[in-house]
Amino acid sequence: MKRATTKVISFLLLWMIGIATPLLAQQQFNLKPSHVKEVMDDMFVYHVEQKEMKPEIVKRSFRLYLDRFDVLKYYLTESEISTFYNPSDSMLSDAVNRYYKGDLYYYEQLQALVETAIVRARTNRELMRHEVERNVMSKNNSRASNDGSISFARGQPDLVNRQKQHMQRFITMQDRSTPFVATSQDYQKMFEYYESRMREYESNYYPDSNQNAKQQSDHNLAFHTLKSLTRSLDTHTEYFSPGETRMMQSSLSKGFYGVGLVLQRDYRGITVYEITKNGPAEKSGDIAVGDEVISINNKEIKDLKYKEIIELLHGGENEKLQISVRTADSQGNLKEKSVVVFREKVGLTTRLIEVDYEPFQDGIIGRITLNSFYDNQAGVSSSKDMKKAIESLKAQGDLKGLIFDIRQNTGGYFLQAIEVAGLFMSNGVVAAAKFSDGKLHYLRDLEGKKAYGGPLVILTSRLSASSSEIVAGTLSDYGIAVIVGDPQTFGKGSVQYQTLTLPNPKHYFKVTIGRYYTVSGKCTQLDGVKADIVLPSEYYYEKIGEQFVTAPLSRDSIEPAYEDKLADLDARAKDIFTRFYLPTLQKRVDTWKAMVPDLKKNSAKRLAKNKEFQAYLKNLENGQHDSRSSQKDVQLEEATNILKDMVEMNQSKSHSKLNVFSR
Repeated sequence: MKRATTKVISFLLLWMIGIATPLLAQQQFNLKPSHVKEVMDDMFVYHVEQKEMKPEIVKRSFRLYLDRFDVLKYYLTESEISTFYNPSDSMLSDAVNRYYKGDLYYYEQLQALVETAIVRARTNRELMRHEVERNVMSKNNSRASNDGSISFARGQPDLVNRQKQHMQRFITMQDRSTPFVATSQDYQKMFEYYESRMREYESNYYPDSNQNAKQQSDHNLAFHTLKSLTRSLDTHTEYFSPGETRMMQSSLSKGFYGVGLVLQRDYRGITVYEITKNGPAEKSGDIAVGDEVISINNKEIKDLKYKEIIELLHGGENEKLQISVRTADSQGNLKEKSVVVFREKVGLTTRLIEVDYEPFQDGIIGRITLNSFYDNQAGVSSSKDMKKAIESLKAQGDLKGLIFDIRQNTGGYFLQAIEVAGLFMSNGVVAAAKFSDGKLHYLRDLEGKKAYGGPLVILTSRLSASSSEIVAGTLSDYGIAVIVGDPQTFGKGSVQYQTLTLPNPKHYFKVTIGRYYTVSGKCTQLDGVKADIVLPSEYYYEKIGEQFVTAPLSRDSIEPAYEDKLADLDARAKDIFTRFYLPTLQKRVDTWKAMVPDLKKNSAKRLAKNKEFQAYLKNLENGQHDSRSSQKDVQLEEATNILKDMVEMNQSKSHSKLNVFSR
């Protein structure tokens, strides 16, 4: 579908040039080819399904190796990749046999192919530069169009044309972002910047210099082979570099030790894009958005790779950092100054949780948006923030109903999902996990007290995944919530073991060790959580979900756990749980689910007359909806109307027998 392809192309251009580099390149460790089998042996021990190297794993790894490298299909041609994209059975069998002998012959061939492609691309960029420069300066951008294709190039002429388009698109983007008419000197800097960014990306696969070239080459071979093989077990099993690990740790904990600066880079240099609230940089009062960063700890950064700049900013707690910036005074005159700050635990507070409300009847309708499930050493967690959010809403007035928006929530800490779900229920099983040994482990809410027990709508999308699906699925199973959104959520129902948060592990990885289930015994794998009332999100037509990924895990089911039999507990624990836990066990509620047929009818009638919503649907279908420029969230608006219906229906005489509303 052209709509989705265009979005992917735009995203990948930025990914390849700007975002992937710090993730892939921060490899300050040295792997050897012998590490491949060592790590994979560990993976096979842990993995819930894959227990040995097989031809199908090798086949997937060949494709993943090439797809990870040539994301934009910028480097390789169809003829060059055909052997690895369509390997013979004998080739796969030979690769498996060689693997067990520690022989990475076929991956060495892949590495050689990639290195050759990089050298060729560098030569081509040098040859085509003057033509691209003439096109950009003359505003002749017709050749910079994109046909939306993401297949490999059909041959050398097609490949050269793609590389030319890629360069021209990038330079054109730089030119358009320049707030003045660019000079020939500016264009010179743009091309130098483009080349530096491309080489920074390519350095992940190609040795930077002849110094330690063999060591770098061996490391690249082992690292990219591991990346491809681990992802071939299933899409959520992966090997990480230390740099990737730091990014993952920051994402999960919503914090890191730094100074609270978000930098952006273009051909003019490194500037401050954003300053984290309450971070060291903001507290100093001496650094402003738009300042150009010149040096860090007296080390000039203009020629450093982005990864190296990030490494300079991050570090240990309370460490001194001297940052030199060039800033403009009130008259627009530039001056340099040196600012001293100390690294602190910086929380990534941007849009962690959002709270809003509107008046309704003699009280309010509350809305809470949670964008991930987080927990960090500073005591910040999603469950604590959710509880505070509910309390703050109650302080505004009688909380008649609540929208819990997890449309953008792709998961996070699993145990935080258990705690968040527990805010809406008394004691009971929230989820169960089953591992390769077949044993079941139940995760329970033991609080025994609800933070909120009234009408609840959980707003979901195809993007809602993992921990989000546990919360939505279990609260739906108990009948506590009505699910509104896309037909189903992402469909990730697997459990991963990870070494990312362990102290000094030999290798960083995560591996799928089991499946998780909601209280009804359903596994959310593949099918996700079904909506009670379908209300399309902006992702409605997109191919997002576990069913679209490489090598998804299969799904199964277990027995429901509404009546908790305490089967995974020992005799002493059973006795304690029988006395203090079972008496307040959460019961299934039919109040809200019984309303669904009427809620659907009411919603359909409203939406049929709602011109804004009909225009929204049409734009979705045509691929023209842009949430960033939309003035109104029509999906949230209708979800709020559904919630109001729930409140009124619960108050009406027709539903009086079902009334279990409590606040």
